Amino acid sequence: MSGQDTPASPKIIVTGPDKRLRFAWGATRWITRAVGLNPSYVSTKRDSRRENIQGIVVGGGSDIGPELYGMKPINARRYDLERDRLELKLIERALLSDIPILGICRGAQLLNVVLGGTLFADIRKYRHHTPNKWSIFPVKSVKVETESRLAKALGQQEFPVNSLHNQAVDKLGSDLKLVAQDEDGIVQAIEIPERRYVVGVQWHPEYLPYHAVQRRLFQSFSDAVHQGGSTLAV
Repeated sequence: MSGQDTPASPKIIVTGPDKRLRFAWGATRWITRAVGLNPSYVSTKRDSRRENIQGIVVGGGSDIGPELYGMKPINARRYDLERDRLELKLIERALLSDIPILGICRGAQLLNVVLGGTLFADIRKYRHHTPNKWSIFPVKSVKVETESRLAKALGQQEFPVNSLHNQAVDKLGSDLKLVAQDEDGIVQAIEIPERRYVVGVQWHPEYLPYHAVQRRLFQSFSDAVHQGGSTLAV
């Protein structure tokens, strides 16, 4: 890893919620700097203009509004429709510009929705072998498809991950490929093989920097960003 970012480090944005305490952003900022990137935070209230963006990390957070994929809201859930709209627009623009995208948890789900896919609004009834509890620490394992870009980047096909989600990918969006599942068959990673780099993971790798396989995930994203190409202004 290349340590702290420098003025010459490629600029990326990391999206997230409007909260005073942003633990995921702190963790993502650290790991993306460690792999040689220069991250800045974007949310509905932190959207000052940035030029020459070369990559985007769509972070985790609240559930995605079910109306975006043809379902009704669940009364007990909190949604952030303003954030949904912001990130939908950013993902669409990133896809058009073909800049690298890494979707984390809700970011992976939203990527799927942008491309016409659907979600399970509540996965509890589909869990039989994995726990129905949230944890930033590994609580289950995932298996990655051998020939996928993700498997080649990570260097292994099975490893432990954390779990912090109510929703999950159901029907895949256009061009997306399912490349990892957990023991219940719930989608854990998706990618578009033909793109420079479009990967979505259901777990939160930013909370697992002590696992080499998770560091390699961010390194693969950084390698794609460093290849250069199109940029984005936000």
